Amino acid sequence: KQSKRLEGLSLWMSMFPNRNFLRASLPVHWDEETISAAKCTALELAVDTAYFTRAEAVADISARIQENSEVRSDISNDELNIMCHDVLDIVQTRTCRVEREDGGGQWGPPLRVLAPIFDFINHGSSR
Repeated sequence: KQSKRLEGLSLWMSMFPNRNFLRASLPVHWDEETISAAKCTALELAVDTAYFTRAEAVADISARIQENSEVRSDISNDELNIMCHDVLDIVQTRTCRVEREDGGGQWGPPLRVLAPIFDFINHGSSR
C-alpha cells in the first residue's frame, strides 16, 4: 500500500511544470535589476508584498509538514522550503478570480479558486 502511494506521489510530482519556466512568469522571482528596469513603483510594491506574504505561507506550510514527521523526515529544511515555494508557484499560476454576485450586485470580495479542470482545458490528451 505504501509503495502504491509513493508511486502515485512520484507520478503526480513528475507532472509539475518546469520550475525555471514557471518562475520566469512570476515577478516575485525576478531579480531586483529586472524589477527596477521596469520603472514601475506599483510593480515593485506588489513584488515586495508578495515576497513577504509568501515567506509567511512557506513558514506555515513547512511547519505543518514538519509536525507530521512521518511524511517528510528525509529532507532538509532548505529542501522543504524550496518545495513549498514550488507548490505556491503552481497554485499561484493555476488559480482564477471569481466574482460573487447575487443578482443585485457583488455580495462579497472576489474569491481565488483553484479548479484543476481549468488547467486541463489548455492541455492536449494522450488518448
